[in-house]
Amino acid sequence: MVTDEELSGVKKRSIKNSINRVKSGSGLAFQLAYYESLFDDYSLLFKELEEIEQIDKADLMRVMQKTFVPENRTIGELKPKGGR
Repeated sequence: MVTDEELSGVKKRSIKNSINRVKSGSGLAFQLAYYESLFDDYSLLFKELEEIEQIDKADLMRVMQKTFVPENRTIGELKPKGGR
């Protein structure tokens, strides 16, 4: 289970990263173009911070339960050099 402190920390880092991406003119231009091309609405960029703030533990658990399922698993096998 995720603690309130962990969720708060992740939200703060996400907000900081979002702000840092638009600090420069080229960063803002890139983000506006990205949102327009991905969502057909550049204005969603300005709603991102509000949406991050609204995420709660229930949202996180819902996404985790859909994402972390056996069907999405990838298994790798590491072998030492020499094939043994």
